[in-house]
Amino acid sequence: MLGGLLNIKPVITIKDGAVVVLGKARGAKKANNLLVEQVTKNGVKYNMPVLLGYTGTSDELLQNYISDSKVLWEGHLDKLEWSQICSVIGTHAGPGAVAVAFFKENTPG
Repeated sequence: MLGGLLNIKPVITIKDGAVVVLGKARGAKKANNLLVEQVTKNGVKYNMPVLLGYTGTSDELLQNYISDSKVLWEGHLDKLEWSQICSVIGTHAGPGAVAVAFFKENTPG
């Protein structure tokens, strides 16, 4: 509840099957920047699928993320795909979550 009042946004990942907090940011813009930083740090394997997702009834925060992260995608992908995340994940994340799914550069394939 306190995190909601302070507008704190966690940036998380799944590592070895466990949810890991990568960092926290105050506000959506700073959270987007932290997410861009983490994606850049891991490196995207652009010849493999990339998918963005969002929770809730509006994709407004996702569109803001896409705008904030243009440097990651422009010139690398013909089209950036996105979808609404299912209710099971959305129930845990709450409305307004943004997800980025990609293969890291160092993964085989």
